[in-house]
Amino acid sequence: MDAEFEEVKQEIRKVEQQIDAVEEQLTKAVTEADVAYWRKKEEQLRKKEEQLRKEKEQLREKELLLLNADTSAAQQDALDPFRRLLVEARVDVRIPEVTELKGYLLHPPRMAFPVSHRRYFQWKSYLSKADNFICHDPARGVCWNLDDHLGIVLRPPATGSTESSYHAYWDCLVTEPISLFSLETLVFDRDTSRFSSSENKRPDKLGMVSRLALWRGEEKGPDTEDDPKQELVRKLIWTYGNLPYLLCYYANAAIVTYCALVHDAKRCKTEVVDLITVNLSVVEDRLLASLIGFNISKLLMRLSEAGIVLGVESDFYDYRTDGKTVFVGTGVDKIYRDKRTFEKVYQIYKSIKDCPNAEQVLKINAADRRFRMIPRCLVKSRARPEDELLKALINVAEALVWLHGKNLMHRDITWRNVLRNTSGTNWVLIDFDETAATPCGHAHGLCVEAHAPEMSRGRHDSSVDIWGIGHLIRSSGINGLSAGVRELQRDCLQTDASRRPNAETCLERLKCLRRMTNMNLHMDFESC
Repeated sequence: MDAEFEEVKQEIRKVEQQIDAVEEQLTKAVTEADVAYWRKKEEQLRKKEEQLRKEKEQLREKELLLLNADTSAAQQDALDPFRRLLVEARVDVRIPEVTELKGYLLHPPRMAFPVSHRRYFQWKSYLSKADNFICHDPARGVCWNLDDHLGIVLRPPATGSTESSYHAYWDCLVTEPISLFSLETLVFDRDTSRFSSSENKRPDKLGMVSRLALWRGEEKGPDTEDDPKQELVRKLIWTYGNLPYLLCYYANAAIVTYCALVHDAKRCKTEVVDLITVNLSVVEDRLLASLIGFNISKLLMRLSEAGIVLGVESDFYDYRTDGKTVFVGTGVDKIYRDKRTFEKVYQIYKSIKDCPNAEQVLKINAADRRFRMIPRCLVKSRARPEDELLKALINVAEALVWLHGKNLMHRDITWRNVLRNTSGTNWVLIDFDETAATPCGHAHGLCVEAHAPEMSRGRHDSSVDIWGIGHLIRSSGINGLSAGVRELQRDCLQTDASRRPNAETCLERLKCLRRMTNMNLHMDFESC
């Protein structure tokens, strides 16, 4: 019995030993796991600490950069105060009368522009015509852009005996000062037309401010006898409304005259008013040209602001549409990218050469795929009030009567393609690129909102142009149209094309409506 008891006790001790061993192993495993966990946690925290330290350093660096930038800006302004002086010079700039222009262009800046010691003493003996234009004052810094420009003005590009040899010379001494002193974006362009005739030729030099050609120049070399002053007027269409003048110059080799183009609306005549003549072969006059450029740059800004307020348009501009570039000047040049399209459009315009109130091809350059079109029209003119709207619609209807009589349809009757000619006498239908024979058996993908609904579905005929007349009335922007005009609009915009009137009926109704409008105006006048 005792032996059995002892044996059981031994078994119990063995089991206890095994339990202790297991517990020891478990404790060891747990401890190792805890250690591994906390070590991993510690490593993560150290990485986070390192990341935060780096971010802190980056923020400090950024702070220092910002502080340095502020300091640099102040230092830079002290070193080169050019822009600040230009901004200050724009304060209270007004548009002077023509009679005041000469004095305005010769007026020195409020504060002379500081240049380097070397540059100032190069020019010191040539300041007689541009007093107080530049100075040397170490405390005010140096206008380095102007300093560099004056170095070039002192020794301008060489010239030869041809007009083209003077291009860099004129650009450096006449154009560059205006660009240098301008705070706005000025776009300068030199005429590169390859047409030999003078039709639609641009001025030799154009300066665009806010898409208005407010600055221009005509240039002749020593080998040319033409009068550049006359060309300033000949290459101008006055589309500038009540702007008092445009600024310009004309050059005969080194002799340059600054002037203004002034339009007399009553006489419908534009004249060139000479202001200042300089001889660019004389050093003093070259500096004077820079002073004049400074004052012109200020005035161009004010003229552009006035032009925007008045809603005037430029007589020269260009734009691009799909596959076509259009240059607008005294005429209109259209250049096509694709030869096939050019040939198709050529055949269209060839077939409509007798169409009334329609733009026509004046000249063709097949090598350039270019058409010269007439007449030149006004883009921003609006057919208002109702009497003018009816006049425009009558002109369009007259063109459509002719077209439809030849089994042709325009297919793009919108205000974008109905423009007033520059004389203001007629409205002209333009852009016949989409013209086709009527009827047409397939859909044509123009803007759905501005074209007859059947055009996008498939078969359509000349009635799409009648829908276009209705669309012109609807999109005219005139409130309170008479009942007769509104009724014509409804008839033209019928969804069922067969219920729309034809071009002849439209024309007669429009003429009748205009007669009634004029009679009402006359009766109102008599009753006043």
